[in-house]
Amino acid sequence: MSFSVKNTLKQSITGALAFELPAGVTVEPPSPQFGPLAPGATAQVQTMFVAGKQATQGRRLIPYRVSYRTGNAAEEIRTAALPFAVVVGSVLEYVYRHPERNVFRVTAERYIAEMDMDHGLTRYLADDDETVRLKDSPLFTFSDGKKPWLFEGCTNNSTWPSSVPAALTGAPSSYGDCRYRMSFGPDRITVHMDAGWTRFDPTYFTVPGPWVSPQGAPTWARIIAVGASGKEVEAKPGTELKIAAAELAFPGAKWHLAFAFTRPQPVTFNGTEMQFPIGSLNGDSWSVGFCKPGEVDAWHKGQ
Repeated sequence: MSFSVKNTLKQSITGALAFELPAGVTVEPPSPQFGPLAPGATAQVQTMFVAGKQATQGRRLIPYRVSYRTGNAAEEIRTAALPFAVVVGSVLEYVYRHPERNVFRVTAERYIAEMDMDHGLTRYLADDDETVRLKDSPLFTFSDGKKPWLFEGCTNNSTWPSSVPAALTGAPSSYGDCRYRMSFGPDRITVHMDAGWTRFDPTYFTVPGPWVSPQGAPTWARIIAVGASGKEVEAKPGTELKIAAAELAFPGAKWHLAFAFTRPQPVTFNGTEMQFPIGSLNGDSWSVGFCKPGEVDAWHKGQ
């Protein structure tokens, strides 16, 4: 995390940031320094916050202060406290923003996702650096193979959100023929059908793939399939093997999109679009999140 410190004085300054951290949260370095900073200049002070096992999950406002000295002055000046937010774990918040659509916003370690309150569609996804990869288009839709259930423009949906840990249950119709569940881990969103409420099997998912990529079209960097022996093998789009994981690369990006299937599933690739079935009654699931370039194998194994 980077803090911007601008010197608005007529003298150069040196100083440090001080944080009032909750139990279980630490910052590296413990006392971030800046300067000498010339008049009118701005410094970017890099920090990293680490949440230990004792840290309470949720969103917290953390007070911080800037301490500085001008020139060779012996006396240190300390500013009033300013707030910034720290999120431990994955947290779902209600965001009301008329005239724009109201959303459930999930902030997690490696991503930010937004689901529309009125129908539950996920229509925004950004990585850990807040680089937007999906905006105003659905992350996924699904059908029973004949009738669409969750789709752009659907109505009469119900949603049941949970704030901490973040989770969302959706019922895409007033008839109660199915429910889906989304859980939000540190680096991935996992989707599965609720076997107690879903009356069809399997469920056919589509990931439309209108990804935001200003530096060029994304491409499949790696696809991991399962061969006849049960071992994982490298594959290409169009393979008839079942897919365990896939990595979608964005040119020049620090984070790539990653997908995983539990259990492996047959996937049809159409450019960056994917279509695949998921068992509705047996606990099958699929996940989407962000991994570092070339690390989808470790990501899908939870490493």
